[in-house]
This record gives sequence, C-alpha cells and structure tokens, in this order.
Amino acid sequence: MISHALAKVGLQDQQLLSRIVWATGPEGELLNRLDAQQLCNLIWSVAVCVDAVNGVTAAYMAQDVTPGSSSSSSSSRPSPLQQYELPRAWLGVVSRAFQYKISGYSSAGLTMALWGLCRLRLAPGRWLKAFFEASGSQLGQFSRQELAVVAYALGKMRAEIPPQWLSQYLAASTEGLTQLSSQELSMSLWGLATCGAAPHKAWLMAWFLSSRASMQRASTQDLSLWLYSLALLRLTPSPLWCTSYVEASFAPLTARSTHPQELVNVMWAISCMEWSPPMLYWRGLLDAARSNFGRFNAQDLANCISAATAVDVSSIERPWLASFLQASEPKLPSFSSLQLAHTIAALAAVDKAHDWAATCIHAAWQEAFVQAAARQLGNRRFKSRALELVVHGLRQVHFSSSPQPQQEFMRRAEALLEHMKRAQQDGQQQQQQQQQQPEPGQPTPAAWLPQEEE
Repeated sequence: MISHALAKVGLQDQQLLSRIVWATGPEGELLNRLDAQQLCNLIWSVAVCVDAVNGVTAAYMAQDVTPGSSSSSSSSRPSPLQQYELPRAWLGVVSRAFQYKISGYSSAGLTMALWGLCRLRLAPGRWLKAFFEASGSQLGQFSRQELAVVAYALGKMRAEIPPQWLSQYLAASTEGLTQLSSQELSMSLWGLATCGAAPHKAWLMAWFLSSRASMQRASTQDLSLWLYSLALLRLTPSPLWCTSYVEASFAPLTARSTHPQELVNVMWAISCMEWSPPMLYWRGLLDAARSNFGRFNAQDLANCISAATAVDVSSIERPWLASFLQASEPKLPSFSSLQLAHTIAALAAVDKAHDWAATCIHAAWQEAFVQAAARQLGNRRFKSRALELVVHGLRQVHFSSSPQPQQEFMRRAEALLEHMKRAQQDGQQQQQQQQQQPEPGQPTPAAWLPQEEE
C-alpha cells in the first residue's frame, strides 16, 4: 500500500525506491506472503515509480512507434547513464511469483500486472505464456478498457500472440469497440498490429465504424496511430473513411505544435497504402514537414523523404528539397545504414524526376553522406540489401563530382557485395547438399539401386 500511494503521488526519490525494491526482493519472504491483488499492486506501483525516477511517462511510451525503429524520437528521453535499473534478481522473483499466483487474479489484476511488467520492460518468457493460458478463458469478463490496455501492453512487448488467444480476444472485444474512446481505439489497433496479429473482418468493421464516429474528437496522436497501425496491417480504408480522416486530421497535423513523429508516421503510412490523398492535403503535410525539419531526428528525416518520393515525387519542389538537405547534413553521422540507404534511394528518385535536383546537393552534403556510409561500412553495419541501395543510389544521383573518398567507398562496397553474394551462393549449395544426403540409418542409393548395364 505504501508503494501504491507513492506511485499515485509520483515518487521521484531513487533511494526510497531502492529500499522498497530491497524490502520486497529475494532476500525476504514478503513476496510469498502477498496475495494476488497485493502482488499486482506492487508490480504496477514499482513500474510507475521507476518511470517517474527515470523521467519517463506513459505518454512518452505511447510515442514509441517510429517505423523501422524501436526507440522514440523524443529528445527528452533520459540517457541510459541516468536510468535506474531494477535488479535482475528482483525481476526474476516477481515474474515467478506472478506465475505462481496466476489463478488468483481478477481481470483488473491481470491487466494491472501485465501493464506493470510491460513498463518494467520484462522480456516475454514463461510469465507471459502463463498470462495467455490464464486469461484466455476469462477475456469475456474483461471490461472494454481492460481489453484495450492488454492489447497495448502486448504491442509494447512485441509479443507473439497465440492464435487461440487471439480468437478469444477478438470475440470478447468486438462488440465493445463502438463504445471505446479514440485513445482506446488506438491502443487496441496498434497493439494488435505491432504484434502482427490481424483482426478478422467483423472486428475491423466495428473498429472502422467507431473510429469514424470519433474522428473529430480524436487527438493528433490517436489520428497518427490509427493510420500507422492500418499500414502495419497492410490495410487501406474505404474512400468514405479516408475522406473523413482528411477532414479531421488536416488541421491538427499541420499545426506547429504537432509532434514530428506523428506527422512522419502519417506520411509513412500513406506511402504504404493503396490510397492517393487529395493533392492539397498531401502538399499541406509536405509544408508542415518542411517547417519541422529542424526538429526531426535521423529516423524522421529518412522516413519523410522516402514517403515523399513514394507517394508523389513530382510534388517535391526545389525549396523543400533544399531545406531537407540543410536539415539532414549535420545529422547524417547519426543515420543507421538502413536510413542512409532509404535517403539516397529517395534522392535518386527525385533526381530522376527533376532536372534541378542534383544542383541542390552540395559537395558538403555529398561528403557528409559518404563519410557516414563509410563509417557504417567499416563497422560492418550494412546488410546486403541496404548496401545495394546505397551503391545504386550513389550511381544514379548526378553529383557534380566524384571525389576520391566516394570512389574508395564504392570500391570497398562493391567488393563486399560480391563477397556477400558468393557467401550466399555457397550457403545455398551447402543446404541443397544436406537436403540430398540420406537420413541416418537409411541405405545410400548405391547400395540398393540396380546397376546399369554397360
């Protein structure tokens, strides 16, 4: 009860948190004396307190949905050196206690414990398997809000949802979708989509009906998560739903206060769908992106230029590209190998569509890009597909010159690609040879096939 009260008021005292953890850790017998509800309260409370000490909020966690990345773009995320980490022994004891008491949980207790263990970033394991086994038959007793929280927590963990449990979840949650808030609709859809769990048609129809009815009340974050989640599921909404979405989302997405990730997620989602948005809407998103380039991180910049070229490369104008290059140049050293690949591939597409594109790319940007790519190559961060995109992009963009560092990078990259290709071919040959070998205990063909007559 003390830890629960401290969580409610927002404990930020690391020393006091450490004492609570020590008092409930493996050194004592306290955990064994807690009943199921008390254990749920403890898990939830410690999770909230750890986040408070580390300066992390539930709202921050909800922003962690950048395409192609598992980390948020928020610049306020505390450094790992500042973070308080729970002892592994404590986490192990708590997860075992959760499994041991699993039969005593109510729906609220299961939801609270799952959300707490999710916020503690406990890796999926036996405890999650126990949760699926214990909760499946009880999902019909969960409230609509509890079902939304469960889906969101599973999404945060990138959990692998068992097919039978998914069927039980969809059956329990379909009817209540029409009564969920816009945030709960986001949590439900995003959680399932992030886990790769595709809902059935009846569930989706109820979700589309409810989301369209609540669009005008939805926050910018919810509107962004909706489209992002649908893109993860490779779904394109109906024209009627898309029209309502354009009307509801244009003003909040193009406002100066919009979080960069919310804007970029919408652009990325549109690029993945079989949907051509109204030109005025798309140009508004491009203008909003240009106004926010200075706030974009590496992932945002790479996703933005990729989406812009995928949706309508002809809509990219010279000032927009110049602003992108200016904003991205100092951040190129922080680009991952895949982000570099997507960026140069997009620039190659712009260069192909517009004669003026190459003149926007100054020597300083070209040099910074090659240096960043060479660093990734030296650190062995490139996979073959990303390296192929970089090599192809550097060939396609009509740079004004090809300096020596770029020529050296191309030579090393092409040699590495050839090595990767040979290694892949050798691996395929070895796999074919293994498949052709007889199973142990079986006679070889020469031992029983009749000899051909000469």
